[in-house]
Amino acid sequence: MINSISGIRRNRLRICAALTLLLLFVSHSSFLTTNFSLFSRASAEKYTIAWLSDTQTYYNETLPVFFSMTEYIAEMKDELNIKYVVHTGDVVGMPKRDRFRDAYDALSVMGIPYGVLPGNHDQLDDGTARQFLYVFPPLESNAELGIERGSFEEGMCRYDALRIGSVDFLFVYIAYPGLTAARVNWANEVIASHPFHVVFLCTHEYLTPSSTYMTTGEKLQEKVAAVNENVFMTLCGHINNVDTIASTFDDGWQTRTVYNSVANFQYMFDKDWKLGGGFIRFIEIDEEAGTLRLYSYSPWHDEYMQILAKAKTQTDTLDIPWIEFSLK
Repeated sequence: MINSISGIRRNRLRICAALTLLLLFVSHSSFLTTNFSLFSRASAEKYTIAWLSDTQTYYNETLPVFFSMTEYIAEMKDELNIKYVVHTGDVVGMPKRDRFRDAYDALSVMGIPYGVLPGNHDQLDDGTARQFLYVFPPLESNAELGIERGSFEEGMCRYDALRIGSVDFLFVYIAYPGLTAARVNWANEVIASHPFHVVFLCTHEYLTPSSTYMTTGEKLQEKVAAVNENVFMTLCGHINNVDTIASTFDDGWQTRTVYNSVANFQYMFDKDWKLGGGFIRFIEIDEEAGTLRLYSYSPWHDEYMQILAKAKTQTDTLDIPWIEFSLK
């Protein structure tokens, strides 16, 4: 199906005809109820996606640090135009797990949708994640928030589809460890059923401390990112690093850039920023300027983190990689 759609996209003057054909022949209900993702400079917005990862170490005396993070996101909803929150695993750990769920209530009260996935510290030795799933069961689609949701393996893998600004986004969450063929197939099926959504592929392990690909990252690059022409960003945590590297794919009709980003602030600092220092990674998207800016801020310490000297990308601001895709 994707190959046939690619052919249609090559002739952008026939976009109306393409839409008609798709509506006639594609029966997937979620697609039929989702608007075509046209990027419009006239109605361009600036908005923010907040990104958390590896927060399982915030417990006992440091639990207020985690509360400060979600409360700050809620308080800054309007000022930063925060539309969505991503968590890339190791969410709760075991101690004080119910209190972690309480921290997310601040987001729920403000109507900010969020997505989570289990990391290795969210799972038991047998590979199950009963504690995690108890605290964060899979959520239902929410028409009021304009979000379509789905899950796989009782919530070990999930997806959220929603419109932000002028773009339809699809956030696909894959649990770590345990990258099975079934999970890869599920992710590809979800992405294929949302062909005009800009995809953020979210998992726990993807990049190394030196910003190369972990084994899991290599497999996801090969089996998901490379074969789906609407994947434009991957987000991960797990290892102590804050960086973004780019990969490119030739889809025939487009040369696609994918930004691969890692954020895990644990044990990275010489100063008194233990357990991650309460840092949040923010992804600010400015549609009019055509830019995507990543920066890190701690509401607990009221400090921004400078770009690491070892980071491959020595800039906060990158070009939005999906503009050509969104223009179709």
